[in-house]
Amino acid sequence: MKWIFALVGLAAALFLIGGVGTIASFLSHADGARVAFMYVFLAVLVPTMVFLAISLGIGIYHLYLNRLAGRTPSGWLSSEKKGSGRDGYE
Repeated sequence: MKWIFALVGLAAALFLIGGVGTIASFLSHADGARVAFMYVFLAVLVPTMVFLAISLGIGIYHLYLNRLAGRTPSGWLSSEKKGSGRDGYE
C-alpha cells in the first residue's frame, strides 16, 4: 500500500511541476522550457487518465453486478443471488 501512495504522490508532484512549469514558461515565452515541461505534464497526465478510465469501467461493472445482476462484485463467480439467505440476510 505504501507503493501505491508513493506512486500517487509522485504523479501528483510531477503533475504540479509540469503544469505550473508549462504555464510559467508559456507566460515568459521560453519555448524550450515549455516543451520540456509539457513532456513532463503529458507523461503524467496520459497514464493517469488511462487508469481513471479503467477504474471507471470497473466501477460501472460493479454497479451492474450489484444493481442489475443482483450479485456482489466479490462473488461474481458464484451463482448466489442477493437475498438467498447467505450470511443471515433474507
